Amino acid sequence: GDLPDISKLTVGAVDAGTCGMNCESGTIHCLPQGIVIGEAKCGTSEIRLWLQHHPKIRFAYGEPNFFSDKPAQMFHNYLETTKRWKFSKEDLDQNVVGMEKSPRYSQAYCQAAPSMKSLMPSVRLVLSLRDPVSRAYSGFRQHCRMQRLVLTKDDLVQRCDAPGGKYYTCHVANPGDVVRRLANSKHDCSADNFHKYILAQKTRFEEQGLSIEDFRKKAESGGECVQADVYFGEQIISHSLYSSTLVEYYKHFDKHQLLVVFMEEFISDPQAFMDRIQSHVGVEHHKFETTRGDNGYWLLKGHESQSKSQKMEAKHDEMKAETRDWLTKFYGVEVKRLKELLPDLSSHFDKWTVSTS
Repeated sequence: GDLPDISKLTVGAVDAGTCGMNCESGTIHCLPQGIVIGEAKCGTSEIRLWLQHHPKIRFAYGEPNFFSDKPAQMFHNYLETTKRWKFSKEDLDQNVVGMEKSPRYSQAYCQAAPSMKSLMPSVRLVLSLRDPVSRAYSGFRQHCRMQRLVLTKDDLVQRCDAPGGKYYTCHVANPGDVVRRLANSKHDCSADNFHKYILAQKTRFEEQGLSIEDFRKKAESGGECVQADVYFGEQIISHSLYSSTLVEYYKHFDKHQLLVVFMEEFISDPQAFMDRIQSHVGVEHHKFETTRGDNGYWLLKGHESQSKSQKMEAKHDEMKAETRDWLTKFYGVEVKRLKELLPDLSSHFDKWTVSTS
């Protein structure tokens, strides 16, 4: 039938997959049926790269970050400006669906989850996880590559962005304490400097009385929503606290709407990993052609050069034992909570290096 005028669509009258037409341009736009909400450094870019080549999926470029940054009422802009969400009538006849990925949705869950629910109550969500210790190290290397970290006079590494950034953060009170900004190099983005970062945060957590137990009490008290990165005042360690994301999304969505997958699964069997996502979103299974990269990772054949994240993952030195020991103990409480929330996936959590004793 005739499609509604996009400008006349309103929150409460639309849902995941709702399509409308821009009556001036004649273009058709549809809200997504599936969203990869995160987590950062857990293979979300690879998920997008592979599913962009599914014949029945229009996967948005980039990371729209709409639900974490804008009110749901502005969804007309979300519909019309997100690249690759223009559909043809033939697409609609063939049940082509839209998807996007924005890892910030798993971090800014206090705003993203209720906003998403109000606009698209039946949307299918995907959350990719990995061993929290290795995710934290990967997050550190990303921050280092983006030159968000500095070396201080007390030989510690702290987060201190260049002024003017959207999410500006600086843990160095006195600018005179900064020796230099870490460079985007293997020498600076090293296990040694990661250890210095962990030491700095460990000290700050102790001085400020910050702990996972206290955060969990505040986050699950039933009161005002508390984000992990806000509570701890940092992102590298806190973004591996996946359970708070699950708890908040479960408040707004039925559990069957949120599929949890694991980056470790993708590394071992990418086709089975993608099949689970395709089934969840409701599209027929597409057979992906793969090839082994020089680093041992599976790559999408013909698009090896676009798989930058996996290539970078293989280029780092081994984490220091002292760093790993502290992180495994720190995340022990977190993994126990994940097992409570996802008992059917308990055996997978047992494969992680984190100690729950």
